[in-house]
Amino acid sequence: MRLFADRPSQADGSRARIASAILNWERSLAHWKRVLTVIFSALLTVIAVVCLGVGLNIVGLGRDTQAIPPAPVTEVEAPQLPVPLTDDAIKAAGLHEATPTVSVSQMTATALDNLSAVDGSSALDTVAISLSSDQREQIEQNLQAFADAGAQVSFAVADLGSGGVIAANGGVARYPASSIKAPYIVSLLQEGAVNLDETASGSTLSAQINADHIAGVLRYSDNDGYDALWNAHLNSAIIPWSEGLVENPERMRGFQYPDVSAVELAKMWVKTYGYLFADAEGEPNAGETASAPAREWLASSMQHSLNSSIDAAHGGEENPDGTVVLSKAGWINGEGDYYALNDAGIVLPSGESGNEPGYAIAIMSNACGRNDLLADLAGTLHNILS
Repeated sequence: MRLFADRPSQADGSRARIASAILNWERSLAHWKRVLTVIFSALLTVIAVVCLGVGLNIVGLGRDTQAIPPAPVTEVEAPQLPVPLTDDAIKAAGLHEATPTVSVSQMTATALDNLSAVDGSSALDTVAISLSSDQREQIEQNLQAFADAGAQVSFAVADLGSGGVIAANGGVARYPASSIKAPYIVSLLQEGAVNLDETASGSTLSAQINADHIAGVLRYSDNDGYDALWNAHLNSAIIPWSEGLVENPERMRGFQYPDVSAVELAKMWVKTYGYLFADAEGEPNAGETASAPAREWLASSMQHSLNSSIDAAHGGEENPDGTVVLSKAGWINGEGDYYALNDAGIVLPSGESGNEPGYAIAIMSNACGRNDLLADLAGTLHNILS
């Protein structure tokens, strides 16, 4: 009989110590393996984000853009958006009359109705607004300048305060070039195909990609970004969004740059006005609701956009008169036998009360390279409505 049978032998003790050491080593190895895995994954994520950022920023500005490097989205200060309307709202000068308090949806509905009432074939037509002989003559001089340059032009402008509309050849369908890009993006956001709050905050990687695309398209007319959005969504949002704005929206199906008239393009910007400035909780214009900061981010991306003649009419980035211009131009000179120089957007005049609703404007022409003609016409219309 072995004495101390429950006592491990020296060999047993050695094996136990070795086994314990091996176990500790395996535990240590597993621990460091997990640590290294986390570090390696984090490193790969950083490298991927950096590479993605470089790839997204090296964009070819494409068919109707210039080689201007994109600036950070935050570079342009968000415009001062109209405050919620009160009893003292909409007190503008000139042709504007003090009006009872109305909601943004009421203003946009009136503007859309009056745009629909325009004689689209008229050389110069007005609805709910009267032009003096001097004002009419000035517009006609601007239109004649296009003719003298061998170009055609049409325009439509709708005053959100008074509902007054002025148009020339407003029903003539023209190739929009990149001026259609802003309404296309707004349709994605308002129809809910792209979430604006997520995009503006960059809360996910896909949201950051959408933000880069949207900011690049709106500010620099980036064709690659527009192609990416188009390939993802096609006409799925803009056709339903354009109901009541475009005659037979189905005609746009399959077209990335569908022909529209100046009246139709102006209507799109009236609806954009409703989306940007309506109370997200109380206005039907808001559609797929988004927070005020998110909509301010969207509006800031439309400010001082590349090649905008409307913005140039107000001094561009120097902005001496304090007017806020949210616009998107489009231009093409012979590629695919297309010729266009267009600009459209929203103009928010400066004023003491800060409540002037502003107006929506669309100018479409084939006056390639003659931004001065568009800027002069935009300036004339601004003076009439201010």
